[in-house]
Amino acid sequence: MPKDGTSRGGSRAGAVRKPKALVDKINQGTAASVLSFPEPVEMNGEKIHPVKKFLKVSQKSGVNLCAEFLARMIRKYGKEVLA
Repeated sequence: MPKDGTSRGGSRAGAVRKPKALVDKINQGTAASVLSFPEPVEMNGEKIHPVKKFLKVSQKSGVNLCAEFLARMIRKYGKEVLA
């Protein structure tokens, strides 16, 4: 044991055998559990606020943040999906 009192031995993380795939379990006839997910809830669209001025202004480095373009694309996508 080291002088600091910690025991550093033992199994290492990730040193266990990997679980079998679901297909292999079913083919062998052993018990297998399958995850079931609930049905998705109905989505409601929320009002998207206008883009702030500081996101529209070109940066000191000359880079355009494209915030207004992205906001337009998000609004368009939301209208298509939720309509």
